[in-house]
Amino acid sequence: SVWQANIDWDAVKGSGITFAFARAAYSTSKDDYFDQNWAGMKSAGIVRGAYQYWRPDKDPIAQVDAMLQIIGTLEPTDLPPVIDVEETDGVGPATLSDRLAQWLQHVEAATGRKPIIYTGKYFWQDNIASSEFSAYPLWIPNYSFDCPNLPDGYWDDWELFQYTDSGSVPGVSGNVDRNRFNGTMEDLVRFAGGGFAAEFV
Repeated sequence: SVWQANIDWDAVKGSGITFAFARAAYSTSKDDYFDQNWAGMKSAGIVRGAYQYWRPDKDPIAQVDAMLQIIGTLEPTDLPPVIDVEETDGVGPATLSDRLAQWLQHVEAATGRKPIIYTGKYFWQDNIASSEFSAYPLWIPNYSFDCPNLPDGYWDDWELFQYTDSGSVPGVSGNVDRNRFNGTMEDLVRFAGGGFAAEFV
């Protein structure tokens, strides 16, 4: 995101990184570095994804539309869009869950991809009033474990695991989040190509 400023994506790729996510939007505001990150990942041959830092007190459809306009048309090798769910903005669980469902359904209808939910165990347990979201792939941050601790009673497994927010990667200045994908490189390519969505048809 803007917090990492300029990134040398060829150096990132050369260090062995195979996939990365760039922030497309903070609510409806475009990340200043998204365009160069999005193009840089593609040029370097990194499997790329984009995420939106979501604000539940704002119109979910307006946020989706802003994000999709920023990203443009997804290519077959791009990962599904991500919603970063870690704020309540004073919104209660029932309303938050309803607005989250609107966001997810709108993205899926617009892209044909099942979007990814990024959220933490305790945030999710405390603030989501529905079990309807377990069909969506989970990206979970959990910095104290070698294998993430999932929200109780929701997902059986994870797709992406953020294991540190203070990682180091050649080509990136300062600390950066590091993540693992739950599968092989072939699985990652299949996941990017919409294989996950097909699984739930």
